[in-house]
Amino acid sequence: MSNNLVCLHCEIKAAKGPKCVNCNRVFHPKCVERLNIEVLNSEQVVCCNVDADNSESSAVIKYLNSAAFSDLVSEIVQRETLDLRIKINEIKDELEAVKSSNKDLIRLLSKESCQRDDVINKSGINNYNNASLPFRKSQFPYNFVDELSKKRQESECSIEILSEVEVNSSGKKNSAMNNKKVQSDKFVDKAGHGVNTIEDAYISKDKVGNENGNWHQPRYLRKRNKSSIVTGIKQSSHLLTVEKKHFYYIGRIDPSMSSDNVVNFIKNDLQIANVSCDLLSDKGEFKSFKVGIPQSAAANILNSDLWPCGAVIRRFYSSQRKVNNITSKTNNVKSGNSNFSTDKEKSAVV
Repeated sequence: MSNNLVCLHCEIKAAKGPKCVNCNRVFHPKCVERLNIEVLNSEQVVCCNVDADNSESSAVIKYLNSAAFSDLVSEIVQRETLDLRIKINEIKDELEAVKSSNKDLIRLLSKESCQRDDVINKSGINNYNNASLPFRKSQFPYNFVDELSKKRQESECSIEILSEVEVNSSGKKNSAMNNKKVQSDKFVDKAGHGVNTIEDAYISKDKVGNENGNWHQPRYLRKRNKSSIVTGIKQSSHLLTVEKKHFYYIGRIDPSMSSDNVVNFIKNDLQIANVSCDLLSDKGEFKSFKVGIPQSAAANILNSDLWPCGAVIRRFYSSQRKVNNITSKTNNVKSGNSNFSTDKEKSAVV
């Protein structure tokens, strides 16, 4: 609702009535009588005074809403945008010039370069820790002093320890520090800031150092307590043993078949004795069995040519879920549930 149509006295919309000559506000005739305003005639009143400031404000508002002001703003934005683009291009050119002149420095400050080149020798460590000796940057790789403290938290760098080399009678070089564990002290850079202790390094058993200079920290191997298991091979008549069995899953067998039928088939057709067979499930459509066969006779058990069409044979793998299902079925039998049967035909051993 426009404010000019709301009466100043009752604050109700007035469609018709006296109108202010300055602000064009409409009043109810009865409200004009109650207000202390100047009445010019029956259609015009004066409820507000227009001063010079208001006229100037109106002129400014009118100019801000004009097309000339919009064109001026667009021109300024376009000019400043062009200047900014020129400055950005100049900065890009300067940056490319800096990159081209400092390619080696950028490569050395990268993480991969720190892992590859952050290597110091034994004499450098001793001289660096000795405060009485003057500091000589040439004793160290030039990226060690400047970047070691920064890169220490990101990557672990190894230390190359140069040891004396001995030559034996056969002409083979032997290191005096072979397979020796070396641990460095804590280092302090030029600014006096502490640097984390460098991890242990191991000297190669057959070489003084890696030919490529790439040292790798050995992986930590946890010592596990494993018991030794042996299997006897001697033939003895005084102590008898039982041959190990392999268990297989036999599925999709007709519901009319029993464990005895499966055992007889394996015994007669596959020529395998000492077979155990347990009924796993009876889903109505088919039966499944767990068959145990001696290890020596289980070579051809997975030959599809020896089994009837449609039978499923695979190695038997027990799981906790299946054990829980069998336990629940056993509980159903104890509670008198008729859906689970315990016939003697469900288990057979020959």
